[in-house]
Amino acid sequence: MNTFAILLPLFLNLIYTFAIVLIGFRIKSISVQKGETDGRYFKAYHSQYKVSEKVRLIERHYDNQFQLPLIYYATVGILIALNLVNGVSISLVWAFFISRMMHAYFHLSNKNVYRRATAYAVNWSLLLGIWIYILATQWGISA
Repeated sequence: MNTFAILLPLFLNLIYTFAIVLIGFRIKSISVQKGETDGRYFKAYHSQYKVSEKVRLIERHYDNQFQLPLIYYATVGILIALNLVNGVSISLVWAFFISRMMHAYFHLSNKNVYRRATAYAVNWSLLLGIWIYILATQWGISA
């Protein structure tokens, strides 16, 4: 069982999330300095204050990291607990991570909603694929 190979994409996703925190702090600071965002917004995040689109985008992107990826983290934990770390599961876990990075690219820089939605659908498909694999192995169906 090669747990390193299956944990590495989770670690990279964690590092990516931390990078979003740092980048977000910089974007927010610059936005306040330029007068694009009212600093009072950050006290309670009230929409009555002026907020730049860049700040809203990075906040939304950060929030995204605590939606589908949390299910991904738990699913990988289940793969490890059930001793299902092998070529199939490692490939699916890496494919999910890569598709998340594609989703991030489309969300932050490309802004192509169709491509972002497609990447999101791929994210869900891969996660469901991992779960189908888990259930199939538990029902005695081998891959």
